[in-house]
Amino acid sequence: MQEIKLEIEELIHNNAPDFEIAKVIKNNINNYYATLPEIFKESGGKDFLIKHTRKIDSVIKLVYKIATREMFQEYFVTKSAIPLVITALGSYGREQLSPKSDIDIMFVYKDIPGYNIKALIEKMFYLLLDSGLKLGHRVHEISELEEVAKSDITIKSAILEARFIDGTKYLWFEVQNAIEHIRLYKQEEFILAKIQERRELRAKYPLMMEPNLKEGVGGFRDANVVYWIGKLLYNVPTIRDLPRDIVDERDYAEFRSALEFLFRVRSALHLVVKKKSDQMRLEYIPDLAKMLGYLPIPREQFKLSRRVNKALRIVWLYSRIWLDKLASSKIEIYTDYLKAPKEFKEDKELIKFLISNANREFNSHPQLNFNFLHTEKTTKFDEDFYAMLLQIIDSKYTSSILKAFSEVNLLGYYIHPFKKVEALAQFDGYHKFPVDIHLIKCIEALEHIEDKRLSNLYNALPKEKQRVLKVATLLHDTGKGRSSDHHVIGSNIFRAFAKKLGFSKEDIALGANLVLHHNKLSQFAQKEDIYSPKVIANFTAFFPTKIELDMIYLLTYADTSGVGANIYNTFNARLFATLYNNALEFLQHKEFLDEMSKRVHRVESLKRSKAFKVLPMRLQRKIISIDSNLPFIKYTTNRIIEISKRALEVDDYIYELSNSKFLTVEIIKKSNLDLGYLLAKLSFLNIANLDIVRLFDGKKYFKIDFQDTVDNAYLQEVASIVENAFLIQEPQKVISPNLDIEDILIDCNHSANYALMKLVTKDKKGLLAYVMTLFEELKIEIVSAKSQVIKTKAYDLFLIDKNGKFCKNVELIKGKLTQ
Repeated sequence: MQEIKLEIEELIHNNAPDFEIAKVIKNNINNYYATLPEIFKESGGKDFLIKHTRKIDSVIKLVYKIATREMFQEYFVTKSAIPLVITALGSYGREQLSPKSDIDIMFVYKDIPGYNIKALIEKMFYLLLDSGLKLGHRVHEISELEEVAKSDITIKSAILEARFIDGTKYLWFEVQNAIEHIRLYKQEEFILAKIQERRELRAKYPLMMEPNLKEGVGGFRDANVVYWIGKLLYNVPTIRDLPRDIVDERDYAEFRSALEFLFRVRSALHLVVKKKSDQMRLEYIPDLAKMLGYLPIPREQFKLSRRVNKALRIVWLYSRIWLDKLASSKIEIYTDYLKAPKEFKEDKELIKFLISNANREFNSHPQLNFNFLHTEKTTKFDEDFYAMLLQIIDSKYTSSILKAFSEVNLLGYYIHPFKKVEALAQFDGYHKFPVDIHLIKCIEALEHIEDKRLSNLYNALPKEKQRVLKVATLLHDTGKGRSSDHHVIGSNIFRAFAKKLGFSKEDIALGANLVLHHNKLSQFAQKEDIYSPKVIANFTAFFPTKIELDMIYLLTYADTSGVGANIYNTFNARLFATLYNNALEFLQHKEFLDEMSKRVHRVESLKRSKAFKVLPMRLQRKIISIDSNLPFIKYTTNRIIEISKRALEVDDYIYELSNSKFLTVEIIKKSNLDLGYLLAKLSFLNIANLDIVRLFDGKKYFKIDFQDTVDNAYLQEVASIVENAFLIQEPQKVISPNLDIEDILIDCNHSANYALMKLVTKDKKGLLAYVMTLFEELKIEIVSAKSQVIKTKAYDLFLIDKNGKFCKNVELIKGKLTQ
C-alpha cells in the first residue's frame, strides 16, 4: 500500500486529474482481487472476510485522504476538525464482506459553512466509483439521522450496525448517540416487522436443492435478525455477547461453526462465479467444491451440498430459539405454535406429548425445539420404542411430528433409515428438495389429498394397509446416496424397518414391492403408450391386485406432490388416472396377467445377465420389445439371445432341421411363409409342439416339434417342403378337423389390440395344418401361438392381431372348424 501512496503523492504534487489518481487505485484494487483465490486458500471463513474488509477500509481511508488534500490543499485542516464521518453498513459494517458484495457506506456530516462538505463527499464518491468499487451509499446530515431511521426499518437495521471507518471521532460520538435513540425507538414494532420480513423471505426461499445463502432458511439474514434484535434490546456488539440465559455457550459453538462454514462457501461462490451471487446453483457446485478443497468427484460434491444444507438448518434452528427468547420480554412472536406445558427430562416423554397433539396439524414452538435439544436422549431402541414409532405412523398428522424431529436434526436419530439421507442432495434436475424434506412432504401430501377419488381410495384402505402405504411413502427414497440401485436398497430398508414395527410377512412383502417399484406408475404413464395392451400388461404385472394398484396410485400421487409446487398437475393427474383405470380393467384377464407377471420377472432377470449386458443397446431394446410373452416364459436366457442375434442378421429367411430324438423345424423369416402348406405336407406326422413368436423388424420365429423322427434320407425332402413354403403354392386340400363347438374358445375382447383363440380337443392329425391354412385364406395375422399335445389331448393357443379380419369372421371360423 505504501508504493501506491507514494505514486499518488506524486500525482497530487503534479496536479494530475482525479481520473489519473482513480486509475492508479483501480489497478491496485484489480491486482488485489486477482490474488483473492490464493488468499482464500490460506484463510477462509470469517478471517478471510475480515482481511477483505480491512483492505476495502484502507482504500476508503486513502481516498478520504486524497480528497481532503485536494479540497484544502495548503490550508491544512486536521481530520478531527472536518465535520464528516464515514461509516460502513450492511455486511461491510459487520465485517462479513464477501468478494463481490456491494460495499455499503454512509457519509454523516454537519453542514458548517466554510468546509464545503458536500463537495468533499461528492469528490470522494466519484473517486471511489472511478476506482472500480461497487458502492451503495447514503449521505445524511447528523440532525436528520434519527428521522430517516424511523421512516424505514431497513435503514434502521443498517444504521444499527454502522461501523466507523474514518473521519472525526467527535462527530462519531454524536452518531453513536443518535444510534442509541434509534435503538430505543418503537422496539416492538421493529421486532414484528423483522420477523414478518424473514417469514416472507423464508417462504420464498425454502431449504431447496439450490439454497439461497443470504435470504433463504438458515441464511445470513436469519443470523442478522438475531444480531439486530440483540443489538436493539441489549446493545451488544455480537450475538455471543448476549446473556447466557438466552444464548447457551454450547449452542453458540455449533451455530458459529455452521455460520463460519457458510461464510467460507459464500466467499468461494463469489470467486467461482466472479459476481455477486447468493444462490448455490447446481451448475456452480463442481467448481465450488474444487475451490473449497473437495475432490473432483460426484461423491465429494454431494458431501459439500449436504454439509451446506446441514449448516443452514443449524443456523435456522438456533436463530429461531434465540429470537423467541429475545422477543419474549417484549412480545410473543410464535403465537400459533405447539408449546410444551413443561420441560421434559426424557425425550420419550416429549415424543409422547407430540403424539398426543398430532390429531391436528402443528408447528413446533422454538421452546419445544430447545427442550428437544437439551433433554436426555434415549439409547434404547426396543419394542416399546418401535411401538411408539407405530403410534406416530398411525397419527392423523404424522408429518407434524416428523418435522419436529427434522427441525432439531434428530430425524435420523429416531427413524434410523433416515440417517444416510438427512440433508442429502438430489442432483437429478427434477427434485426440488433434499431427500428427507421430500419424504416428509410426501407424507404431508397423503394427509391433504385434494383429489376426491384418491381420497376415497385412501379412506377405503384397511388400517393396516394405510400403515403399509405410509411407511412405504416415508421410506421410498431412503436407499439414495449409495452406489447401488436405491429402489432395491430402499426395498430392503423397508423390510428391516417394517419387521421392527411388527408388520405381518404379507404386509412386509407388499410394502417392499411398492418401494421397489415406486416410480413405475409415473414412468409408464409419462413415457409409454398407456393404451397399448402390452404396456398395460407389463405395468399390471408389477401390481397384480386391486389393492396394490390403489396403493401405488396413492404413493405416486404423494411422491409427485412432494417434489414441489404444481408438479402434480392436471396433465399428469389425467395420465396417472388413465393408466390406473386401464390397469384395473386389465386385472379381469387373470390368465394373461399371470403370463405378463412371469414375463416381467423374466425380463428383469434377463437385464441383469452378463450375456444380455454385453449386447449392443439396439439389440437389447429390440429383445425387450418382443410382443410375444412365450419366449420369456418358455426359453432360457441364452436361447432368447441366440434367436434374437440370428434374427437381427436375417434379410429373407433361415431355417434349421434337427432329427435326433424327434424332428424339429426352426424358421426365422421376414418373407411370407405359407405355414398351412408346410404343415399340410407334413401332416402325416403328429405335432408335439408349435411355437410362433413375432420378434422385431417384421420378423417371426417358428419352432415345430414333431412326436417322431424321420428317416435321414427324408430330411432333404423336409428341407424342400420348407423351401417351397416360401414360394407361392396352390392351396393344399386339408380335411376339416370336425371339432365340437365346446372345443373352441374365441375372445375378441382379450385386449385392445389382440384377440384370443383357444382350442382344447382330442389330438387329430392335420389340425394345425387346417387352422393355418384357414388363417392364410382369411389373411389373419398371428402374433403368438403355442401348441402342445399332452397324452392324447391338444392344447392350442393363438394370440391374434385385431387389426385383421379375425373378429369379423368368428362365425365363419367356428363353422369351418366344426363342419
